[in-house]
Amino acid sequence: MRFFLGVVCGLLLMVVAAFIADSLTTTAGPSGAQSQNMVNWDVASQRLDRSYEILRESLHKLTG
Repeated sequence: MRFFLGVVCGLLLMVVAAFIADSLTTTAGPSGAQSQNMVNWDVASQRLDRSYEILRESLHKLTG
């Protein structure tokens, strides 16, 4: 149980650190170009939503 809690806390800490890093600093591109973030948060959100769907389907199969 401690191991699982440690893994979850580590993942949350990593995501929060990446979000803060993207919020505070951006990579400067050539003049006139848009700055780029370290993480594409739109893609991350889509993948997280898909992972939740897969988890729900798996749990439904196990319980139903």
